[in-house]
Amino acid sequence: MKATELSHRLGLNAEAVCRHYLSNGHKAGRYWLVGNAQNEKGKSLFVRLAGPGIVGNWSDAANDEYGDLLDVIQLSRGLPDMTSAMVEARRFLGGAVEPPPRPTVKVSPSNRTDKAKRLYAACRPLAGTLGEAYLNKRGIALREGMDTLRFHPRAWFNANKKRPAIIAAVSDNAGTITGITRLFLDADANLVQRRALGLLNGNAVRIGPRAPDRLLVGEGLETTLSFTQTHPGQALAATLSAAHMAAFDIPADVQNLTIAADNDTAGRDAAARLHARATAQGVKARTILPKLADFNDDLVGATGQKSEAGE
Repeated sequence: MKATELSHRLGLNAEAVCRHYLSNGHKAGRYWLVGNAQNEKGKSLFVRLAGPGIVGNWSDAANDEYGDLLDVIQLSRGLPDMTSAMVEARRFLGGAVEPPPRPTVKVSPSNRTDKAKRLYAACRPLAGTLGEAYLNKRGIALREGMDTLRFHPRAWFNANKKRPAIIAAVSDNAGTITGITRLFLDADANLVQRRALGLLNGNAVRIGPRAPDRLLVGEGLETTLSFTQTHPGQALAATLSAAHMAAFDIPADVQNLTIAADNDTAGRDAAARLHARATAQGVKARTILPKLADFNDDLVGATGQKSEAGE
């Protein structure tokens, strides 16, 4: 079976596929809801289980990623390529495993990266804006090295509405912008929603000194920014999720890596995976955990001060 036929057959069994590969989610009407394609808990990713529309297609509102059930199988199982996902799909469907076709290379969504770069270029400095007010609510004052964070007064929130937003650049180890994360705010500087755009896997929002031999890697943006208050001058990288932390591309010149995980199962698991990979690469690594849910909770002293959409 070719990829298109496999995708069609998976779609005919969409709910069974979701229950198997996205077991941390749940059915809600015509959709299956879960945190992301890596099967984390949450409800930002939704898989269509019934029409109208193409059954089996999915979209993640948190990062604008989308795909079909073959992509779900690859991402949820951490498979290296689509060929491996097709083999796993055949196994799931109970068909005979035939010799896999030559692997196809997925084209990177360069249009998303270009869109992210254009939006970031249209932003202004964060100082004196609603964006700074929001960070202050989270116990974070602007510090030197936070210039990767900017502000857009009227970024598109949906097809009919614009909102003010903090926009932070996501970059690779060479410093090339590969995407952005957007923190949409209301008029009172409260967080409404966060969304990413572009290529996040392996990359991060970089804060502080560049090309350091010591680096602290965190999950959420605010969580990582909390270290600008307690460890000024520390080189930081915010990966934006536990799944992306586990996949972070450790810079070649880093010799000492501190992994600041969130204090939950996903965070601890991601930290363990990154720690093991760092050790295998000859990097001295240590993992630290907050007393509360995350390091921003530790900074502000109570989870009740944070928005439900916070991170």
